Amino acid sequence: QVVGVSQDPPAEAAADGTAPDDNAPRLADGSLVLEELAFGDEELEGNLAAARTTVFQELCSCKRHLDRINIAGRCEDARRKLDQRLRRHANRKGQVQVEWYVPRYSIISKHKDKFERHLMDIARRSQAHDDETDALHAEMAAEEASYQAFLLELQGKLGEAESLSVLTALERQGSERAHLFEERCKEISNKLRHLADAAPKGLDVASEHFIATCRTGEESYSQKELEFYGAELDELTVQVHERARARDERLGELVAKMEDMRRVPHEEFESKMAEAKEQLSALLGLGRKHSEPRRKAQEQCRLLLSRAALAQQNISNLISYLVALFSESTAETIKATALPPFSLFCLRDFVEGGEPWSFSVEVLGVLSILACAVAAAGTHIGAFQEEKKSRYVVESIPAVRILVEGEAMCPAVEAPETKAEKTLREACLNSVLGQMPRTSTYVSEIESIVKAANDFFAGKPTPDFMLKYLKEMQESSAQVRLAAVRSIREQCDELRDSTLQQLGDALFGELAARSIRRLQQLTREVQETSRAAWEEFDAKRAAHEHKLSPGLSNPNSEAELRALVEAESEREVAAAALAPEDRARMARCFRQQSDTFIHCLAARFEVAIRLIDALPLHGHFTALPGDDQVEPPRMSIKRRLRRLSSGLGAGGEQDVMAALRASSGKQEESPNDELPERLWEGVPCLELCALLRGSSWPPETPAETRSELTPSVQSFRSPVHKKLYERRGFFYAQYRSAFTSEVERCEVQLAAREKREEALKRTWRSAVRQLGGEVPEGKQTPVEEEPPPPPEKEKPKAKKR
Repeated sequence: QVVGVSQDPPAEAAADGTAPDDNAPRLADGSLVLEELAFGDEELEGNLAAARTTVFQELCSCKRHLDRINIAGRCEDARRKLDQRLRRHANRKGQVQVEWYVPRYSIISKHKDKFERHLMDIARRSQAHDDETDALHAEMAAEEASYQAFLLELQGKLGEAESLSVLTALERQGSERAHLFEERCKEISNKLRHLADAAPKGLDVASEHFIATCRTGEESYSQKELEFYGAELDELTVQVHERARARDERLGELVAKMEDMRRVPHEEFESKMAEAKEQLSALLGLGRKHSEPRRKAQEQCRLLLSRAALAQQNISNLISYLVALFSESTAETIKATALPPFSLFCLRDFVEGGEPWSFSVEVLGVLSILACAVAAAGTHIGAFQEEKKSRYVVESIPAVRILVEGEAMCPAVEAPETKAEKTLREACLNSVLGQMPRTSTYVSEIESIVKAANDFFAGKPTPDFMLKYLKEMQESSAQVRLAAVRSIREQCDELRDSTLQQLGDALFGELAARSIRRLQQLTREVQETSRAAWEEFDAKRAAHEHKLSPGLSNPNSEAELRALVEAESEREVAAAALAPEDRARMARCFRQQSDTFIHCLAARFEVAIRLIDALPLHGHFTALPGDDQVEPPRMSIKRRLRRLSSGLGAGGEQDVMAALRASSGKQEESPNDELPERLWEGVPCLELCALLRGSSWPPETPAETRSELTPSVQSFRSPVHKKLYERRGFFYAQYRSAFTSEVERCEVQLAAREKREEALKRTWRSAVRQLGGEVPEGKQTPVEEEPPPPPEKEKPKAKKR
C-alpha cells in the first residue's frame, strides 16, 4: 500500500540520523517512491495462516512421490563422480600451464605494448598541440611588434609629406596594414581555437576508436583488460582535457586583448595623421577650413570667366544669325516663320500694334544689339584704349528706330512711342550679356577678389599658398582677358571686312522688293474701288443703245427719246466725274508709296550707317602681345594723295607729287585709328513724283515745298560704307524702274477709259441726231469743253475698225 509521496526524507530517518536506503526506488526528481509500507496485524496473521495451511497440504500431497526416489543412492553417485573429476583436474595442472597460460601471457603482452604505443602517441600529439600553441602565441607577439613598428615607421614619414596625396597614401598603407594585422589575428585565433577545442576531441576520438577496436574480439581482449584500459584512457582523457582547458584560457586572454592590439596603435597613428593633415592643410590652404578664402576666390573668378565666356559665345551666335539673315533671298517677301531659328531673343515679340514686323526690323535689330553687346563686352573686359573708351559705352550708342521703318533716330526727349525701342534694347542685351552690364569691369572684379582674399587674413600675413594662388589667378585671368579682347577685335574686323558687305543687299533689297509688291497691290486695289461703278456705267450704256432704235424717230415717241437722251446724259456726266476721281486716287497712291519708300530707304540707310559707326575700329582696341610683329596695311595712293592734298592746300600739283614721292615706301603711322569723314548724299525726293506731273495727272494738294534730296548723313568713309551707299542707289534705281512701269501701266489704262468715254459720247450724239433728237445744251457742254488729247486721236478709230 502506497501511503504517500514526498520529496523530503522520512522524519524517522532524519530523527535517527540514518541516511535513506540508496537502493530504494526514487522518482525523476530524486524523491522516494515509497515513504512507508505498512500491513495490518490481523490481515498479516490471516494471510500467513492460509499460506502455512497451503504449504503443508502441498507437502503432504507430494510426499508419496518423494518416497519413491532413492535419495541415498543418488547422493553416493554424485560423490563418486566428483572425486573422479577432482583427480583428473590435478593431473591437468601442468598442461594448463603450458597450453593455456603461456600463449595467453604473450597475447596480453602484445595488448600491453599496443596500449603503451597508444598512450605514447596520445602524449606526443598532446605535446605537439602545446608546442604549436606556444608557437602561435609567439607568432602573435611577433605580428604585433611588426604591426607597431610599421605604424611607427609611417608616423616618421608624416613630417616629410608635401601634399595631401602623400598623406592619403600613407593613411591608406596604415589602414591596409591594420586590416592585414586583423586578418592575421583572426587566422591565428582560429588555429588556437582548433588546438583548444577540435584537437582534444580528436584525441578522444582516437581513444574511443582504440577501445572500439579492442572490443571487436579479433584480438582476444578479456573483460578485465577492457576495464583496465578503459580506466586508464579515461584518466588520460582527463589530463588531455586539462591541457586543452589551459590552452583555451590562454586563447581567451589573447582574444580579449586582440582588438586593443589592433585598435590602440592604429588610433594613435590616426591621431598623428590628423595632426599632419591639419598642419599641411594650414600650410597649403587645403581642406574645408583652410581653403575657404581660396575656394571663394575660385568661385568668384570662375563666375566672372563664365559670364565673359557666355557673352562672347552669345556675340558669336549673334554674328552667325546675322550671316544667316544675309543669306536669305530677298526676291520675295520674307515671312517671320521662314527665318532661321534663334534662341536668344525674338524681335517679333517687341513689335507693337503700329507697324507690322518686317525683315529690316530683324536685320537692323540684330545689328543694333550686336553693336551694343560688342561695346558693353569690350568695355567690361577693358578692350579699348583709354582715350577711346568713352565712345564705346552702351549709352553712347545712338538710339536708332528699329521698329519704325520711316524714322531713323529716337527723339532726345523720351516719348511714349520710343519706349518700345528702349525696352527692346534692354531686354535683348540682358539675354545676350546676362549679368555683365550690371557688374564692375573685369579688372576691377579681379582686384576685388584679391582684396577680399587678403582681408580674410586681416591681422596676420597672407599665407604663401594664397599669395601664389592669387598671382596665378591674376596671370591666368589676364591671359583670358587678352584672348577675349583678341576675339572681339577679330570679330569686329570680320564684320567690317566681309560680313557687313552684304548688309545693303539684305536690307535694301528686301525693302525694295516689298515696296514694289506693295505698290502693285495698292494700284490694283485703287482700280478695284471704281470697277463696279464703271461696270454699271457700261451696263447702262448698253441698255441705252439697245433702246435707241429707229422706232424712236416717230413723233409719237418724242417723249421716250427725250427721256432716253436725258438718262444717257446723266450717265455721261457721272462717268466724266468718276474718271478724274480715279486719276486723283491713283496719283495719291503713287505719291504716298513713293514718299513712304524714299523715307524708309533714307531712314534705314541712316540707321545702318549709325550702327556701323558704333562698331569699334581695329585701332581703338588696346595693344595686344604680338601686334608689333604684324605689318600694318599700306595706304592706297588715292588716299595718300587725298591726305597730301588736304594738307598742302593750294601748293600745286608739283608739290603734291613731290610729297608723294617723299612718302613712298613709308607706311601710315596709325591707319586704323580713325576713318576719314564723309558726307553721304541723300536720296532724290522729287524724281518719282515728277513722273506724275503733267496735264493728265492732278497736281499735289496742297503743293508742298520739298528739297530735291533727303538729308545727307555725316559719317565716315570705309569699304562697308561705300558698299552700303552703292547698294542703296542700286535698289533705288530698281524701285524707280518698277515705279515708272507701274505709272505707265496705270496711265495707259486710265487714258484708254477716258478715250473710250469720248468715243461713246460722239457716237451717241450722232445716233440721236439721226433720229431727229437733240442733246440738252446744259448737259452737253461739259463733254464739249474737254477736247481729246491730240496724240491719241487715231486710237479710238483703230478700236472701232
